Amino acid sequence: METTINHDYINSYAEAYTNRIVDRYFSENSIIDGENILSITEFRQINLFVIKNIMVKWQLETKKIRSPFFDYNSPEVLNALQDFMNVLSKNISIEQKVFKPLLKMAITEVLILIFSPYDFFSNELLNIGTPVTLSELEKRKKFIKINAELYNAYVQKIELSGSDNMQIKEAKQFFDQVCEDINFSPEEPDEYISLFSKEIQFELKKVYAEVENESSMEKEDDQVAEDPKEEKMPIHEKYYQQKATLVDELKKEPASTVLDFHQKQKIDSIKKNISIQQRFRFVRELFSENDELFTEVIEFLDNCSSNDEANSYLKDKFLIDGQWNNEDEVVVEFISVVSKKFPD
Repeated sequence: METTINHDYINSYAEAYTNRIVDRYFSENSIIDGENILSITEFRQINLFVIKNIMVKWQLETKKIRSPFFDYNSPEVLNALQDFMNVLSKNISIEQKVFKPLLKMAITEVLILIFSPYDFFSNELLNIGTPVTLSELEKRKKFIKINAELYNAYVQKIELSGSDNMQIKEAKQFFDQVCEDINFSPEEPDEYISLFSKEIQFELKKVYAEVENESSMEKEDDQVAEDPKEEKMPIHEKYYQQKATLVDELKKEPASTVLDFHQKQKIDSIKKNISIQQRFRFVRELFSENDELFTEVIEFLDNCSSNDEANSYLKDKFLIDGQWNNEDEVVVEFISVVSKKFPD
């Protein structure tokens, strides 16, 4: 099984949250202006994304009015257009039916930014369209406050490279390089979950959904083909008969997840390099939803001085008595994360 973002829950939560905010505000107001948009929720990132999305739609509309009879790139025209946009920005006035989808889009984007920043930033590149320019990337920079480290590093890399007017494929390649180069870990979601829950209770357990992957389906097919009368070896006996040691397991490639930006990098902290998505999966599948036990184990492993010490701890605590099967995908993924702190 692989864990992925549950877009159905994200969408339904964004819808419910939007209805709550819109019903409350427009019960007493017929329009909303820029000042009130910036305070429409207690969650600043949502408010900023509403403004961002207004800006994006505004830019698309201004392109439509361009006539083939005039030079819109002349300095005088550009300055006049900028002055015009500055005046308009101080006179935002939006009705409920127009504002509602803008707010829902902003809430959805914030949730994706929190729980799957790679997906969010990839989508932003697609939304910019071709060409992807440094100036357009810079415009969006001021609106992104959560997990901003990754985006800022990306914009800096583009600036230093001297690249501009890129095709989406090229821009995406730059982004993938940044994801590999920097030691980025998504921010912990607790503070943001609390902000959301002030309006409507946010259920973290529903954020991720499990989907069948090809390897697991093949494994199930193999199990079906087995002789039902065949006696299976106990996990702990199987473990001791295996020639491969846990050190060998540590060298295996982990199962890929959406948020694993730096699989091959040495890390200083295991805790900081477990993504939100991975943490959710590990706690659920390896620690029986015991978050305290998960935290205790990670803290111990982070304080280990060597690979051997970490290996011994995991064997004694989970593998010898059969709590974990070191062939399970999630176990391999967990061990792989730990191994990055103790490279050969």
